[in-house]
Amino acid sequence: MSKEAIKEAILQKLDKLDRGDGFTIYDVVEELIRDGMMIPDTHYYDNRPTSATVGEAIWELYELGLVRFDPIKRRFYKP
Repeated sequence: MSKEAIKEAILQKLDKLDRGDGFTIYDVVEELIRDGMMIPDTHYYDNRPTSATVGEAIWELYELGLVRFDPIKRRFYKP
């Protein structure tokens, strides 16, 4: 799963991820694992996403203004 596919999955699941209290990278990872898009404890050599890849994808969405970030609470939110 590419970083672009992860970003698309996050955007599709924003309503599920952010029910008013925001979400973290780990919430996204858990959701992707539940949907079968990731498996726990994968590594780059498996050619599957890791939590670092998910973090990079979320941050790119933040830089594009597609999600908000609260640095005090360390959570992401719908725009």
